[in-house]
Amino acid sequence: MKFDEAYNKLNKAQKEAVDKIEGPVMVIAGPGSGKTQVLTLRIANILKLTQTDPSNILCLTFTESGSMAMKERLKEMIGSVSYDVQVFTFHAFCSYVINTYSDYFSDISTFNVISDIDRFKIVRKILDSNRYEHLKTFNTPYYMALEIPRKSNIVEEEKRVLKLVELSDFYTKYQAELTKLKRYDFDDLINVTINTIERNEDLALSLQERYQYLLVDEYQDTNSAQNRIIDILSSYWTKEGGNPNVFVVGDDDQSIYRFQGASLENILYFKNKFPKAESILLDTNYRSTQEIIDVARSVIKNNLSQLTDIKKKFVSAKTDKGLVEKYSFETSEEESFYIAKKVEELLKKGEKASEIALLYRDNKDSNDLMTALNTLNIPFSIEAGENILETELIIKIINLLELINNPYDDLKFFTVASYSFLGLKTLDVLKLGYSADFILKKTNIKVKRAIFDILTNKKDQETQLSLDGLGSERDALEKFALKLVEWKTLSVNKKLSEFFATLVRDSNLLSLVLKNNKSKEGSIDVTSLNLLNSLYEEIKKFEDSNPEITLESFLSDISLMREHGIAIKEKEMSLDKEKVRLMTAHRSKGLEFDHVFITKFVDKKWGGRSDRVKIKFPSNFLKLVNNEEKEASFDIDEDLKDQE
Repeated sequence: MKFDEAYNKLNKAQKEAVDKIEGPVMVIAGPGSGKTQVLTLRIANILKLTQTDPSNILCLTFTESGSMAMKERLKEMIGSVSYDVQVFTFHAFCSYVINTYSDYFSDISTFNVISDIDRFKIVRKILDSNRYEHLKTFNTPYYMALEIPRKSNIVEEEKRVLKLVELSDFYTKYQAELTKLKRYDFDDLINVTINTIERNEDLALSLQERYQYLLVDEYQDTNSAQNRIIDILSSYWTKEGGNPNVFVVGDDDQSIYRFQGASLENILYFKNKFPKAESILLDTNYRSTQEIIDVARSVIKNNLSQLTDIKKKFVSAKTDKGLVEKYSFETSEEESFYIAKKVEELLKKGEKASEIALLYRDNKDSNDLMTALNTLNIPFSIEAGENILETELIIKIINLLELINNPYDDLKFFTVASYSFLGLKTLDVLKLGYSADFILKKTNIKVKRAIFDILTNKKDQETQLSLDGLGSERDALEKFALKLVEWKTLSVNKKLSEFFATLVRDSNLLSLVLKNNKSKEGSIDVTSLNLLNSLYEEIKKFEDSNPEITLESFLSDISLMREHGIAIKEKEMSLDKEKVRLMTAHRSKGLEFDHVFITKFVDKKWGGRSDRVKIKFPSNFLKLVNNEEKEASFDIDEDLKDQE
């Protein structure tokens, strides 16, 4: 769709936002009001009405999916020129600045992002070697090891001064350890960029001169550090008494990373920073019916932090009616089964599975839903980036790796030998167990022998004769034992990633996934392939962090990750379009479905949740940082540990 055609379809408020290309502008965009289209058309309009080079336009988004959506829209609207428009997430922009202006970042330009497990090790080391009294909890002394480095999880309160003193000391040691290992914390990327720009005026001027138009999506979710990036890029024009071309889009009612009113604070800060900024309200909803909008507004109106100078009355552009139903259940299982039955009814009526979404607050809330859907044989996909270490396939692979590392573990041997992809018969494995027990009872062996040792020790004739009862099946078991020896040798002589790729092929796991995991339509179920690929990519990250990593050290790290709940997230992939979609409410933001079910919709689950964050700062911290234009030291957003 070309610009003129798309522009003519806009409503009055949308056109006003697209036309106002000069000076600071704030757009309060209600849900479903077409903000992405407005952002896209505004960029196209800047290029149409001015001589601005596309590379002089910077659009910052909050999520990678938002960045990709913007790039796709731009490509459709303005063609190949769109590739020169600078569209980034905040973190991606900072990474781009570091790589492009590497001379200014010589201290970290050769550093790599630290992994979650290495971060945990550093924090554990610091906690163990220092007598902190306030950063460690009695029952779970390493709980804070997962929370401390993620400054995005730090909220504030005026008390807890002693904890803050220890935290300051901790961070000094933490940063020193990162520097020693030539690593940087991904959460620190924005702060590193800010500090470097502020120390180098010529770098600041270069960036300010380059980016003549600045657009920011999901402004309500930006934190102090991200706001500081916006300030730096626009400050030249502010100092000169002019009005920078800053265009922000947000809605205080739609913040999914709310921090004690941070979304409202951001909007008020923008108004104070740019008192001449024009405010535009997009209040026509093209996504939902009026009934749904009214129900949502009846809940939102109870929010404590809301804009008072902008009267919101959202109206639907749709003429059809949308049904909002509420049901109560005695148990979670009863609720989930009812939802599954309703989904089944919709599918029988011809509704597309991909147009049905089941939303929940936390990832763990999906368990009952999955059980109910599986019971009724309803296909579904979980869009959560689940922890692959908890999936059956990856558990089997890790067990196989552990057996290769230590083949003398009998319990592990029998467990792994029963896996179908290895091609051994279950009855043969049972016979092996019986024969091993027979050997212990009928021979003069004083010390228990490992099954692996029995299968590979050809010199012990008495032991070998006892295995003859296995018959022809004995060859397959002995070949498996010898294969373990071969794999053990490969694990020593090859890079870990190369060994893993060889193992997946040689063990027949890959061929089994390709051959047997097929849907009724005959297309390969890519879920298992994606799990394998996710683990493979993680292994390569381990190698980047430690080129000398061994199978044993890798398994030790995996064990540590399991023990302390450090996840390896499944890589995002293109989804089967004919599956019911399960996801958290956070992940559903910006998506559209014909039918939506919200589960476990109760207090203390969706609202009124107690604050689990252990480190508190003054409640007016964000306001102080903004008002005094201090350097933002913390990346503040609400604890999303269970949501993402």
